[in-house]
Amino acid sequence: QPGRQRRSVDLEQEMMNLKHNFTDENLQECCAQGFSLIPMRRTCQERVQRISLVKGGSQCAEVFLLCCEKGERLRKKKMKEEAKMQLGRTASLDDIEQFFLDTTAQYIRRYFPPSFAFTEIEVNDKRRYILSLPDSITTWELQVITLSAATGFCVVEPTEIRAFREAFVSLRLPYSVRKYEYLTITPVIYNYGDSMLQLAVHMEQNEGLCSPGSATAISFVNITVEPQSSKFVSFSAVPMVTGSIPIKIRLYDIENERGFDAVEKTLNVLTEGQEKRVDQTSVIKLNGKSAQTFTIDGTMPDEAVPESQGNIFVTAEKDGFSITRAKNFLSPEKAASLIVLPTGCLEQTMVKLAPTLSAIRYLDLSEQWFDLPPGARDDALDKLEQGRTAAVVVSYRRDSYTPMCILFNRMTALVVKVLSLIAERQVLAIGQQGRTPRIVPFHEIRHSVRYLLSVQRDDGSFGDPHPVVHIGVLNGDNGRASMTAYITLALHRSRQFLQPEEQNQVEASVARATTYLLSHLPKLDHPYAVAITVYCLAVCLPKETDHSASWDKLMALSIKGENDCYLWTTDSSPDNQKKASAITVDSTSFALLAAVELGRSEWADRIACWLTTQENYLGGFKSSQDTLNALEALAEYSLKTSAIP
Repeated sequence: QPGRQRRSVDLEQEMMNLKHNFTDENLQECCAQGFSLIPMRRTCQERVQRISLVKGGSQCAEVFLLCCEKGERLRKKKMKEEAKMQLGRTASLDDIEQFFLDTTAQYIRRYFPPSFAFTEIEVNDKRRYILSLPDSITTWELQVITLSAATGFCVVEPTEIRAFREAFVSLRLPYSVRKYEYLTITPVIYNYGDSMLQLAVHMEQNEGLCSPGSATAISFVNITVEPQSSKFVSFSAVPMVTGSIPIKIRLYDIENERGFDAVEKTLNVLTEGQEKRVDQTSVIKLNGKSAQTFTIDGTMPDEAVPESQGNIFVTAEKDGFSITRAKNFLSPEKAASLIVLPTGCLEQTMVKLAPTLSAIRYLDLSEQWFDLPPGARDDALDKLEQGRTAAVVVSYRRDSYTPMCILFNRMTALVVKVLSLIAERQVLAIGQQGRTPRIVPFHEIRHSVRYLLSVQRDDGSFGDPHPVVHIGVLNGDNGRASMTAYITLALHRSRQFLQPEEQNQVEASVARATTYLLSHLPKLDHPYAVAITVYCLAVCLPKETDHSASWDKLMALSIKGENDCYLWTTDSSPDNQKKASAITVDSTSFALLAAVELGRSEWADRIACWLTTQENYLGGFKSSQDTLNALEALAEYSLKTSAIP
């Protein structure tokens, strides 16, 4: 009579029995902790050392070690029992373990390019070409293009090549994870065949990855995959290092006793923490007589995450709005980002349009488009048109513009200004060969101009019931004068796109506004209000006007910084001069525009000298509004005071 079959190992019951050997509840807890499996690959001896430090007593450590070693033995025993139950009379447990120990036992698929080949072949009559496919399980499209003296340029109908196998493993990983971030690695096994598959799934050990599923070099999971179905296996993991970690999944066919499939992909592990950029701008005055040196500190800051990496990027540009800056704003990356403009709010749309608009205007007036690829101007104008469409759909009642269903006079003036600038650039393209004329509908500008005219006060000033820029800083006369100057500049810019009657109305409105500004200029004491007012008067008053009084008013508020550079601010502290507030950049930008408009070239040099030190590496400044104004000021400075080649 055959003996009774041994009962399989029940880990839960075994742990309970082991705990009951101790009457003290604290020792029972020590035993349970030792018996439990943890994600980290640590031996019982390594684990008990930490228990000794935390608990401080030897008795708990002894019980912990006893139960930990007992748990390891029982888990190995259970794994062998489960393997034998599934293996039957096919591959033995030793066969599978030996297979996974041999890392060279099977081919590993690891080359998965989105496209490949791109081969030029010279053909005389006939030619045979052998093409090796990558490791992807997919359908490839083979495209052949021929060029010959007899037939010219010819595109052949694409040919599809299917790379397929009835059963395989697929592995998808996240684009990146953080160090010490918990994740689940989930390979999926597909079975398109008609037979059931019995497989052993193994995730290869890696020193940079902590995973119970690969606790040993021979750990594996047994699965059964039904015909015409799929099944996934989950491996919990925690990356312990930064960089690229190869994740290798291997499959073994238990019934046929052979390697089945293997795949390897890379897990990109980033340092924990948040990326931080620090910008530093230094002004170098090349006078041809003396040498000037400065040191770039390449050490990592104290608050940097240990083992993290940093990069230092250095660029050199001349003062103002150079061709280098224009190329940057019209680069393929910048142009591509403009495609998504219609999804943003109104202010985001205007602010994103402004740098590209400044670059187009600069290249038009300086005649430097030849430095860019052919078609760059047409492409940039197309992107501006997409942004303009976004601005139109946000229009509100009475033809004002709003980001939140509230009347905003300043935002309406900003849209009038930007649409007028876009129309100026588009008008230049009329008549160019190969380009379909596409101009901002002038009624979009006119409607908003009519709204702005309707909100002008009897004394010639403009206000905004919902101010959103420099709130709490510009009050009283300073606030009213600033808003009046801002809207007046927009109206002045729009004149060429208005009907004759509307032009007369705008000129009358501008005259009333400038009269208001002239009468209130002596009362102004904030640098921003004075700077934008002086600039508005310089632009809108007749050319023969004497601006010496307003210029002296502006100069009285200037602050001298490093390298004989000047700025306009109410906070003259060294910190604000080095990393200025948004309103300081705004004030100095309008001061630069005023200096350029009035032909004060020496002062323009001194102002641009400071303004360029506030630019960050990506070409922006402190905020969206001051970035818009600073770029306009630097572009005008370069156009009117620099020697244009």
